[in-house]
Amino acid sequence: MFTGDSGGTGLDCKQHGGVSAVPSRWASKWGSSGLAYLTGLPGGLPDFSCANILGRAETIAADAATLLTGRAGLLGLTRRGRVSAGGATRLLAAAGGWFAITLSRPDDVDAVPALLWADEVPDDPWGSLQRWATTRPKSAIIKRTELLDIPASAPGGGLPRPAPNPSGRSASSRA
Repeated sequence: MFTGDSGGTGLDCKQHGGVSAVPSRWASKWGSSGLAYLTGLPGGLPDFSCANILGRAETIAADAATLLTGRAGLLGLTRRGRVSAGGATRLLAAAGGWFAITLSRPDDVDAVPALLWADEVPDDPWGSLQRWATTRPKSAIIKRTELLDIPASAPGGGLPRPAPNPSGRSASSRA
């Protein structure tokens, strides 16, 4: 619970607890947002004493970069190249370009054998998926993922085509 002065509103959360010290506009927003149920003592009543903080917060423009990097810091996320921060989405090379595919849901992972026309795939399907993708046009891959309800998309412009290496595989499939 915040125990200092609530952002210049004059309400000291520690000294002036209770809903009566808070204008109903902020108390209503505090309650409907769920903040009241995240503040206060365990087993006690929801705490509305700092609801005026919302009034001050609404006057501050959010810094998107700080919000995003703050989340990354809290979760221990780092740069991962063609792999999303959480690991469920990858940017893969296909014949003719790049596509992004997400295997975040159990159903997505379960559908990979059907996507690859395979009886089974390893527990970690990413290697099999990358090898398969390099031999297929990205438009065909996207159509097939749509059929199987696997989230995937081909980015617009801006990304260079994957360069094949002497073995015929794209450079990105060596990772």
